[in-house]
Amino acid sequence: MTADLGPLLAEHLDHYLRLEKQLSTDPEYVRGAARRGKRQLKALKTERDIDALMVEAGIDLYEELIALANDILAGRGET
Repeated sequence: MTADLGPLLAEHLDHYLRLEKQLSTDPEYVRGAARRGKRQLKALKTERDIDALMVEAGIDLYEELIALANDILAGRGET
């Protein structure tokens, strides 16, 4: 892939930050949206080292958000 992923990764960061704010009010939606975002980022993996690292970091953030949403939905997290 030769396209610059910077703008797309910036969009994902903005999306992540919006989801993080919604976590306590709608964890089920956040969990689903974070899963979709994670799948989108996984599809972007490239052979270029820096892009791969940035994509992996985004995937890790979505995984943490999914875990937090799961905890809230299970009654173990903070609201």
